[in-house]
Amino acid sequence: MCGERRRVGTPNSSTMTSSTPPSKELPRESMKLIFKHMNVNSRIRLAHKIPSLRPIEASTPLNVDQLTFKTNQIIINNTIFKVDNYEPACFFDKTNLKIEGSPYLKLSMKSGRHSKVERIVNDRDFTETMLYLAKKLFEGRVMPITVKYLSISKKDSTAFLPDDLRLAVRDIKIDHNAVKTLESIKPYLHESSLPFDTVFISGTRMRQEDTDYIHPWIQTANFVQILDKSKHSTWLHTILEMDICQVHLECQAFQRTEVCVVIDEWIENGREDGTWFSFGVRTVDDIKHLLVGLSGKQGAVVEQSEMLGCKEYPGVLRIPLKSQESSVGIYVTKNSERKSETKFFSPFDINLFVFSTRK
Repeated sequence: MCGERRRVGTPNSSTMTSSTPPSKELPRESMKLIFKHMNVNSRIRLAHKIPSLRPIEASTPLNVDQLTFKTNQIIINNTIFKVDNYEPACFFDKTNLKIEGSPYLKLSMKSGRHSKVERIVNDRDFTETMLYLAKKLFEGRVMPITVKYLSISKKDSTAFLPDDLRLAVRDIKIDHNAVKTLESIKPYLHESSLPFDTVFISGTRMRQEDTDYIHPWIQTANFVQILDKSKHSTWLHTILEMDICQVHLECQAFQRTEVCVVIDEWIENGREDGTWFSFGVRTVDDIKHLLVGLSGKQGAVVEQSEMLGCKEYPGVLRIPLKSQESSVGIYVTKNSERKSETKFFSPFDINLFVFSTRK
């Protein structure tokens, strides 16, 4: 019919189907893959915000750049988990009666702009609360947790760790109470951690016993860096006893005369090829006196080098060892201005290395 109007392109409602596919849960393996490549801080926050994701997140291997254990803190990369006391302020009611709030422990999490505080409502003491925090972070995870840099402030910083925690550590930072601190972390170290790549010992040396620095985990490390804030410690005997290939010592109490004693010991009794020690030097006068005195040693030769030395003190001073076909090379490096401006770092380092001269 000419007057009939037909609707074109509009299907019958009974035959209409939705263009949106039915929703499906993301497969577990896909979730694990997402967690694996997610920023660690975001991953931990997400798992604690959505408890149903926690088992999947925990079953995904965790790789951490930096992990720090303190007496009241656990720091994972840039996320700080802290337990401390909260003392509420007192107030007065309408009758001017003083009302004091009850103090309690609080657990806080801070990561960049994100923060969260949890009140510990039951009667847990401080250690129990730290154990609660550690279990919340580590319990049930696939082990080991890979850690590039582990920092332990004191030996009692590990008292709250869960028994099943295992860490595969590359570098470790400890205090000068080295033996007790290393033994405290021993139950939690995965066998793949040893030998350490770098052991960084920091703080103030309080005792003169050398046993803290001849621990096998220190002696077998590829590199040992020591910072001692004490102005009175004696390091000469410790340095001479160290059977380590690469060491840097930053200590105000280590004088240029002691550097000379170390070099004389190497010249007389030899040292393994590849050994490299460096020492922070505080003043330009110390460097000048060192180089002048050493250049007078028998067989000493100054050689030019494009790779070693610095603008102020270019080249390498080479002195032959008496007991082997090797020499000790001595050169000076200048630290960056930012580093040398800090209170405990020297503007220059004196570097000693042993190399073979065998043809």
